[in-house]
Amino acid sequence: MAVLAQNKPYTLAEANKASGNIETGNLLADFQQRNAFLDEVTWFPSTHGSHTEELRAKHLEGGEFTEVNAGIPSVGGTADILKEPVKIYEGESVVPDKVLQFADDPYRARDTYDTINLEGILQDFNKRILYPKAVGDTKAFISLTERKNKLDPANFVFSAGGTGTGLTSAWLFEFGRKGFHFIYGKHTSPGLHNEDRGMLNRPAPDGNGFHDVWIRRYAINAGIVEGGKRAFMRLCNIAVDPDDPAHFDPKDLILKMKPYLPTPGGGNAVLFVPPSVYGQIEAAAWDKGNASISISEIEGFGLLPRIVGIPVRPWDAISENESAVA
Repeated sequence: MAVLAQNKPYTLAEANKASGNIETGNLLADFQQRNAFLDEVTWFPSTHGSHTEELRAKHLEGGEFTEVNAGIPSVGGTADILKEPVKIYEGESVVPDKVLQFADDPYRARDTYDTINLEGILQDFNKRILYPKAVGDTKAFISLTERKNKLDPANFVFSAGGTGTGLTSAWLFEFGRKGFHFIYGKHTSPGLHNEDRGMLNRPAPDGNGFHDVWIRRYAINAGIVEGGKRAFMRLCNIAVDPDDPAHFDPKDLILKMKPYLPTPGGGNAVLFVPPSVYGQIEAAAWDKGNASISISEIEGFGLLPRIVGIPVRPWDAISENESAVA
C-alpha cells in the first residue's frame, strides 16, 4: 500500500480538507464548528526555542509636577519576566493492516480510521486546554481552569451565582501578541502536525508476537501565553438550566468583563461558551427585546450571535458539570 499522506503541518481546517471523502470530512467539519477555539486562537513563534520570555509590567510609577530649577523625579517601575514553555502533545493512529486487506477501499478505510482517531486526539487536546488531567503534571501546560481557579475580580474570575454542581463557565478572550495566544517552537510550525510513518511491525495487542500496522502520528507543539490578567476572563458558576436564576446573563459580560479588555472595544475578543449557554444566547438573539444581542449570517459560515459586538463561538470542551468555584 502506498503512503497515504505526506509529512506536513496541518491546521484543523487543512486536516478537514485533506481527509479525502465526504464522511470523514463532515466528521471533522462538525467537530471544528463545535470546538471553535483552535480556529480563533492566534499563534506566534517562541522567543527562545522551547520557551518564550516576555517582560510584563508589575508596578508602574508616575512623574510629578516640578518647579523651575527643581530636580526631576525618577520613575522606578518594576517588571516580571514571564516564561512560558512549549509543550508537546502527540498521539499515533494505529490501523492493523489485516483490517485494510479486507476493506472494499483500503485507502478510504484508513482515512476513516485515522480521522476518527484524530477527532479523539483533538477532543482530548481541547479538554486539556481547559482542565488538567493530573494536577501538577509538569509535562502538560497549565490549564485555563488552573490559571483561573477561584473567584477573584482582580484576576477577572466572576460568578453567575450558581451553587453545587452541574454548572458551567463562559470564557472571554482577546487574542493577539499582547493578549492571549499560543506559542510554537521557534523552528517548527503552528497547529497540528501529521506524519505518515507507513507500515511498521509492532507488538500485537494480545501479547503473542507481532503484527503489521499502519501508523500516522499527530502532534501539536504549543504553549499558552496570557499577555496579562485581562487577556482572558472567566464567568463561572453558570446554571445550565435557562430557567435557573443563575443562568447566563449578558450583563455580566457587558458590565464586568468587556470594559476591561486590553483593547478598548475588544477588537479581537471572542466569547466561548458550552452548548447549553450557546442555545440560551441564540434564543435571546431572536428576541427583538434583547438589544445587546444580535445575530448575523456570514457567507460560508452560517449564523453568528454577537453580544455588544463580541462574537460568540461554541466550545463543546467546556464542561457542563463543573463544581461551584469559590
